[in-house]
Amino acid sequence: MSATDDLTEQEQRLIAADFAEHVLPLFEAEYPDDDRPRKAIDAARSYARGEITKEQLDAAGAAAGAAAWDDAWAAARAAAWAAARAAAWADARAAAWAAARDDERVWQQQRIDEVVAARAQR
Repeated sequence: MSATDDLTEQEQRLIAADFAEHVLPLFEAEYPDDDRPRKAIDAARSYARGEITKEQLDAAGAAAGAAAWDDAWAAARAAAWAAARAAAWADARAAAWAAARDDERVWQQQRIDEVVAARAQR
């Protein structure tokens, strides 16, 4: 049984929005003028609180997906050029990403624990 099994659907949706927002600065650093992912996160929260319809949520998600697709092609082109330079940094980068993933997992678990603790205090 996972830590999220005891969470309500609303709590799970809000935590998922927190997770996405936590890494959003990585996207926004590359694409500062593209607000579609931020709008999708806001829509996810609004849907979880019952403030918008499923159709409105789907529209926001489609816009964010389009942003990801557009940017994936740009990233692929940039990656092709960077491949040669990246080889020298591969080991250092791998270690940095592993540490970042571990930090992210720890942060996510802490966020889940906070939501569970807050519910227990109600």
